[in-house]
Amino acid sequence: MAHTYTNILIHALFSTKDRHPMLDAEVAAELFPYLGGTINELGGQSLLVNGPLDHVHMLFAQPPTLAIADIMEKAKANSSGWVKRRWGTVASFPGRPATLRSA
Repeated sequence: MAHTYTNILIHALFSTKDRHPMLDAEVAAELFPYLGGTINELGGQSLLVNGPLDHVHMLFAQPPTLAIADIMEKAKANSSGWVKRRWGTVASFPGRPATLRSA
């Protein structure tokens, strides 16, 4: 019987809205593990999630049953919603400059 083996490694990057420096140490300490867990729940294997203040790098093994677009859509949507629930509105988000706050 034939066996199929896949090892699809993805290095994905995405930024904060308007590349504002929102990912301070407090946020990153919770957000990066959350993103890794999201990848794992989708059937992938999170290898590394990290980044500076304004964007995220994720290295993960993509499950062969999901398209990269679907994985990224779920990771970004879930993490965005989680951040808003965890820290409130975008205007009160840690690290957001006061001059950029919206009403």
